[in-house]
Amino acid sequence: MTVTWAEPCYLTEGGGLDAASGMAVKRTGAFTPPRAFRGAVPVHVRLDVTEPGTHLVRVTMRFPPTGDRERRFRMAAWVPGSYKIRDFGRHVQDMGCRLDGKAARVEQTGKDEWTVRAAADREVELAYRVYCRELTVDTSHVTNDHAHLFPATLVLYDERSRGEKHRLEVESPPGWRLWSGLETPAFRGTLEDADGYDHLIDCPIECGPADGYHVATFNARRKKHRLVVWSPPEGVDWKRIVHDMRAIVEETARVFDGLPYAHYTFLAHVAKDHGGGLEHRNSTVLGLDPLALTSDEKIMTRFLPLVAHEFFHTWNVKRILPAAFRPYDLQREVYTGLLWLFEGVTSYYELPILYRAGVFDDPSWGKVVAEMLKHYEMALGRSRRPVTEASRLTWTLLYQPHEHNVNRNVSYYTKGLFVGLCLDHHLRMEGVRGGLDAVMRHLWNEYGNGRGVPEDGVARIVEEATGVDVSRVLGNWTNGTTELPVDKALRDLGWDVERALPDEKRPLGLGVHFKAATSRIERIPEDSPAWSVLQPDDELVAAEGYKWAADAFAEHAATREAGDLVRLHVFREGRLRAFDVPLREMPKDKITVKPRRGDAAATRRRKAWLGEGAAEAKGGGTTGQRVRRSKPRKV
Repeated sequence: MTVTWAEPCYLTEGGGLDAASGMAVKRTGAFTPPRAFRGAVPVHVRLDVTEPGTHLVRVTMRFPPTGDRERRFRMAAWVPGSYKIRDFGRHVQDMGCRLDGKAARVEQTGKDEWTVRAAADREVELAYRVYCRELTVDTSHVTNDHAHLFPATLVLYDERSRGEKHRLEVESPPGWRLWSGLETPAFRGTLEDADGYDHLIDCPIECGPADGYHVATFNARRKKHRLVVWSPPEGVDWKRIVHDMRAIVEETARVFDGLPYAHYTFLAHVAKDHGGGLEHRNSTVLGLDPLALTSDEKIMTRFLPLVAHEFFHTWNVKRILPAAFRPYDLQREVYTGLLWLFEGVTSYYELPILYRAGVFDDPSWGKVVAEMLKHYEMALGRSRRPVTEASRLTWTLLYQPHEHNVNRNVSYYTKGLFVGLCLDHHLRMEGVRGGLDAVMRHLWNEYGNGRGVPEDGVARIVEEATGVDVSRVLGNWTNGTTELPVDKALRDLGWDVERALPDEKRPLGLGVHFKAATSRIERIPEDSPAWSVLQPDDELVAAEGYKWAADAFAEHAATREAGDLVRLHVFREGRLRAFDVPLREMPKDKITVKPRRGDAAATRRRKAWLGEGAAEAKGGGTTGQRVRRSKPRKV
């Protein structure tokens, strides 16, 4: 299949013509309308996946002439939204070059760089192949079943061509279909020109035989949306899922007062042990284990929060973004201390949006918050490392985790989530109508044009939006290690938090965490007495002279006192070793969050914050109506 292209029309509220170019222009957020055609000739990109069983994509690129004698073409080393150096150039092979149609020499001058000399005033054509067999949300994956093409892993650029229009052609086997955010609004496989390299790599392409997908469309705010699921399991109630997704889109649009795109595509891949998500300007890629779709509860707690998170990124990080990302340096790490805002606050908004959308009721909302709070409190590193520092060091901490991370780091996702909760609470208690929603709307109005949020600018922005000075409290929460007032925030907003032992009959234990379904230690919190005796990867084989059995050991420990020594035998690095390990009191990490009763003021605040929803909208597409199921899902 050959996919054609169309001249782009940058749709916007009201439309109109750009005075410089005469093109129909509509602002879609952070991207500036194009200069007058920039160059008369775009960069041409052809992706050939007609032999998908080889896992190779044949790439042909034609770059218009420039006056430069030497041109250095690079492949991105990382992609926005995934903060790890991945060196995509390592998958490139068989590089060839032609200048004005004649064979020429191209030299690989770096791990992700190819240099062409004597190129002045000559069209440069590069032809090469890329091996693609890694199924993640930020890589390309090509098999006989489908091709997921992530342009950042396939396409080269140089500084001259980065800002030029790119015209993409995809060649695939007969009978294959294509889906991408780069399509025209008709959703018929016709691709628009990309307004530069950065736009192109923000538009992943999915293609494959139509019978290998579930595709559903829906309208929200009078704009087209689409769910495309590769390898969908049988027996899934997709109609209900799409209903929930539409409600999520509507509630998120309510926060920002509209939708910033002409159309939007959710691309989902279902495969064993797959997971994660990656946001794009008018699409997202979602990874799902099939188990995440096997029950109503799992859809609610695994799939729909991922949808809400990645969709919120349509504003927060795709159009409102740190100044450090303007522009992206795609060859090396880019450091910002603001990922707690762009990832953590995005995680926070999963909670109110899913409740307002009717996905959660009170018990299910409380259960999910309790699980998040338990995960946060397990990270002892929260008392050691500020969340701004955790943000800056994501390249080597969050994206390259190891067994000691629990003691020295805190995730900017989880702490940022609870910073968002505490900030929302603080603003609402100060009488700010809409709380944090008012700040997000102000960020969108003032920074949605891509100007970039300064590293030290968040407190000032909050004050501009609300009139409330939060510099001291926000500084303590983000630049320090002050414990967050999470319980108070929830209590004031109408929720009680209770903590108890997981099993009251088993108050003592070792305080170590085992790898799933094994007796091998995965990690040890440093506040456990076992920290200085045992070590990760120790495999427990006996306790007090008897074969190791977790339940039997817990019952035995319940008859002892905290600090008593127990004799353990373990395999360590292949040798049988014996150690005396003190028992500890187990933490009260069974957390329950439930609506606060008998406090009318807190109940009013809870309803003002989360709402109660309204009757389900009829007709399926009325702008501005709150869409909510009549009976929310329950856990």
